Amino acid sequence: MMEEEPGDLPQLSPADEEGPPGEDLEPAAYMQEDMRPGWRWQSCGGVVISGRCYQFFRGPKKAADSEFFCQDNFPNGHLASVTSRFIHQQMMNLMAQNGGYTHTWIGGFNYLKTGRFLWLDGSHWGYADWLHGEPNNTAGVEDCVEILSNGKFNDMPCWDLRAFICSYPV
Repeated sequence: MMEEEPGDLPQLSPADEEGPPGEDLEPAAYMQEDMRPGWRWQSCGGVVISGRCYQFFRGPKKAADSEFFCQDNFPNGHLASVTSRFIHQQMMNLMAQNGGYTHTWIGGFNYLKTGRFLWLDGSHWGYADWLHGEPNNTAGVEDCVEILSNGKFNDMPCWDLRAFICSYPV
């Protein structure tokens, strides 16, 4: 059964995305061949936004296991950085297309318990859509970031099992 659709994320188009002109959104693309042994051409099983493939996995896995899965299966792969409203909306669309909205790991983490959040892939943290009252680091153990079924960001203990979204350059 699908949970309710998030109502507060506006539908955006690639033209609404901040960044250089010519950014595109494609349903599928092919990765460039990586020079490391063992890597081969692979299609994007999700959506391509600005040269990155975003792919949803039902898991469930702990946050660290999700990150290692992304690194082990995709060249330069990491849990997804959600750096704009447009990418956020596309992540929600990926969930909807893959069985419904669910708690999903993304690549944000509380850096050295400072309360400052960073993206695992090094992207600039300039966008967040936190649930009211979040991040709150309940019991001092909420260091990883999930997208809730309503689309809001939430800090959560990294050991909880969740679906997850990988991203990697194409």
